Amino acid sequence: LRSTFAGFAIGAAMSFAPSVEAFTLLRFLQGMFTGTIAAATVLIAAGTPKERLGFALGFGATSTHLGSSIGPSIGGFLAATWGYRTTFLVTSGILGVAFLLCVFLVTDVRNPPSEKSRATGPSPRALFTSTFVFVLVLMFLSRLTGMLSGPFVALRVEDILGGGNVARQAGLILTIRSVALAISALTLVRLADRLPKLTVLSLALLLAALCVLPLGWVDTLPLFIVFFTATGLFSGSVEPVVQSLAGSFTDPRRRGIVFGMLASVSSLGMFTAPLLGSFIAIRYEVRTTFVAQAFVMVATVLVLLAWQLAGARRRAKAKRPLVIPVDE
Repeated sequence: LRSTFAGFAIGAAMSFAPSVEAFTLLRFLQGMFTGTIAAATVLIAAGTPKERLGFALGFGATSTHLGSSIGPSIGGFLAATWGYRTTFLVTSGILGVAFLLCVFLVTDVRNPPSEKSRATGPSPRALFTSTFVFVLVLMFLSRLTGMLSGPFVALRVEDILGGGNVARQAGLILTIRSVALAISALTLVRLADRLPKLTVLSLALLLAALCVLPLGWVDTLPLFIVFFTATGLFSGSVEPVVQSLAGSFTDPRRRGIVFGMLASVSSLGMFTAPLLGSFIAIRYEVRTTFVAQAFVMVATVLVLLAWQLAGARRRAKAKRPLVIPVDE
């Protein structure tokens, strides 16, 4: 309720911003108070059984990606027809409808605290286990891999075409990729409910790395679209699977704080990725950002393998029989 109402109010105010300074301040406030996707993810996680969590989170990610694919087209049409201010008014209206839907149709999920939680309250030390820290690292890396080269897609398309209507072509490519992300979140994520989640993550990241690497060297637009879409098809499952992994070992009463922290780490990755990508593009060239993206994907797979090997060693050590020396 807070996030949708804040988006409604701030979106309307942005359409009437009198200066760049006021608009920047409103954007800052929007980032602080309109965590709509994060709040929806927490609500889904809190009210979904563990065995269906991957599918539910994947379905939520699908709606997000579909909105991302349709939104720019609608916004571009509104801006071209009635001006840029209209886009913020329409966005405000959509969030206002979402607020009313939350008020009348969405039921809050309340997991009663245990007797121990009532007596002692939540313990940060108990929350920050090695497994949870590992999942936070995975979330940061998944967001980093997903957005490292994103700001430079239009520049790469311009390089391939040598000019022309780059904006239209880049917009079409991003729309196609958003659809691929939605398909991935709805289909591949379901495998994480049936197969080991870390195995699904490793395979998805390796296949995505193989698809993203040629993007820096292909010299025709159709080939670029094929590899770029395939990258989205495999990488779109990564973040929902990481969220499902976090929910699988978290007490339902604490999923709110856990998924809130995952959203914060995800935002940190969104902040870091364009900065790192810009540094690489300026220091070397634009096509190098795709190589860096593939490198981070492979590095994430190595982190997954190291964690699995460490877990196997711990399990083997736990099963090792205790040998007591006997004095003769």
